[in-house]
Amino acid sequence: MLWLARRTSRCYYESVWGLTLPARNRSARITAQVELSTHEGTDILADHTMNKEIFEAIMDYVYEGVVVIDNTERVVLFNRSAAQMIGVPQDAPLRRHIREIIPNIGLTEVLRDGQRRAVEKIIINNRTVMVNRTPLRYYSRIWGAVATFLDISAVEAITRDTESYTQLVKQLSEIRKELELIIESSNDGLYITDGDGVTLRVNRPFEEIAGVTAHEVVGRHMRELVDEGYFSESVTLNVLSQNPPGPVTKIQSLRNGKYVISTGRPVFDENGKVHRVVTNIRDITHFRDFDRRLEETRSQLEKYRAEATRLRSEIFKEEDAVVRSKAMSRVLDMIKQVAPYPTTVLVTGESGVGKEVVAKLLHRHSGRQDGPFIKVNCGAIPESLIESELFGYEPGAFTGAARKGKPGMLELADNGTLLLDEIGELALDLQVKLLQVIQDQKVSRLGGVSSHPVNVRFIAASNRDLVEMVEQKLFREDLFYRLNVVKIDVPPLRERKDDIPALTLHFLNTFCEQYKINKAFSTEVVELLVNYAWPGNVRELRNVVERLVVMVTDPTILPEHLPQEIHAQSQGRQGSVSVSGLAPIKDAVAEVEIQLINRAMNEFGSVRKAAKALQVAHSTLLRKMKTLGIENHSV
Repeated sequence: MLWLARRTSRCYYESVWGLTLPARNRSARITAQVELSTHEGTDILADHTMNKEIFEAIMDYVYEGVVVIDNTERVVLFNRSAAQMIGVPQDAPLRRHIREIIPNIGLTEVLRDGQRRAVEKIIINNRTVMVNRTPLRYYSRIWGAVATFLDISAVEAITRDTESYTQLVKQLSEIRKELELIIESSNDGLYITDGDGVTLRVNRPFEEIAGVTAHEVVGRHMRELVDEGYFSESVTLNVLSQNPPGPVTKIQSLRNGKYVISTGRPVFDENGKVHRVVTNIRDITHFRDFDRRLEETRSQLEKYRAEATRLRSEIFKEEDAVVRSKAMSRVLDMIKQVAPYPTTVLVTGESGVGKEVVAKLLHRHSGRQDGPFIKVNCGAIPESLIESELFGYEPGAFTGAARKGKPGMLELADNGTLLLDEIGELALDLQVKLLQVIQDQKVSRLGGVSSHPVNVRFIAASNRDLVEMVEQKLFREDLFYRLNVVKIDVPPLRERKDDIPALTLHFLNTFCEQYKINKAFSTEVVELLVNYAWPGNVRELRNVVERLVVMVTDPTILPEHLPQEIHAQSQGRQGSVSVSGLAPIKDAVAEVEIQLINRAMNEFGSVRKAAKALQVAHSTLLRKMKTLGIENHSV
């Protein structure tokens, strides 16, 4: 009978009122398309009075409550079942606003957004009812909305009394508890939203990881939470924005400073629509910290490896400098004075005089003695490689670059000392970059986009006349003055002959101990060594002593064992100066120096060439000419 009434009402309603009801009518849910009259004062149900009475009589036999509102949100249909459930006379609600009758039925929202509402359980007049709400359309226009509701209070009461229902509830409760336990015992955070991105639930691990409570996020849309800075971005929104929706994994930063890896997966309903989005969140902050520390360790390891490669088997163990002459004593005094300060130092002198020893002494007596001491020979490294050796490079900076990049010597010398030996050989374009590093204490690798701060004490060394190079535009003036804050000029060995016997004995003992043999020098050998000019300076002396220790089989090294060039120079010197009378040695030496310098200048016409012929440094010759009053007429 109920089916017949529904069927009759459907056909009659369509024929009389011009409504189009859905083909399937479950639980008396009415979906209608009605043309709303636009004439003021005209009731939409005014015509066809007899047909209306028949329709309303049929509707009164429907068990479910039925309420229809027009687009002004006023009631136009209110059947008997609805009136009984609400507890009001049937005609009382007509033309009244729906909120005055049933405020929580939700028809106003349906009318406004034009969306159906799923079946929902609500309380009306202390009754539990299941309500369904649907908009009423005519073509694309919404003219009203209909709600059908069924009183299930009795059903619930009956069901609660049954054993099967009790057992079912118990089972469902156990399943729910088990799921709760599983969700809350997970080490990972779980974040669950509905298909629109509104937060439904989070577990306790998520609260601990994210530093937020469920109260802060549940019921709120993910877009709103992202805008407020709770998350850097939303994996849930990424999942929903895909077509079709699918899993998404992202690394995110949270507002508490933690980093998480989030994987969101859609859950579909039976119609293939996204019903839920479940996001798994794992705290990876400690992994990032570990990765950072690992990278720092790798960088340090690379630094030490490069330093070890550079120094090879050399063990930095400075021995006391062998000094007997006043000239070198003055040098040591300067070293002790300037070493504690981070001042840039320029060490000058001929090749082999011991400029590197001076640099190491500066390092050892500074506050950086526990830091690295890095030496870069600017003249020994090819020009094509010197930039990458100094500044390092990023991965892929050039063809053949190491896959992981490489730190430069400037980075390796961080918190230590960098010796730039033979600085005069550095190309002009690199001099500009070096000047910038010295001034800013920042290094940029080749191919890099950022700079790294360094704390380096710079020591430059050169056997060339940098002043003359600046005049000839071969060396940048600004870099020269930046390096020449403190200048230490190491005199050549021939100008500090008092050091030669002590150095000779020192090298002899060093090699005898190293090679496990016993050797000694005769007095004549030491005299010859003192009188030799030593164009190679201390390095040459060291090499000569080592060669004598290795090659001479006798326990005592005699004059005949010395290299031929030492004999030849000694013999040449014996007849090169004649003495006609007595004179103070100082005046005689000065006179001989004046004659030699004038002769060399007249013959070669250049200070540099004259210095080479006299086997003295260019700077030394200039200093002697100034001291002796010899004018420089060279061009």
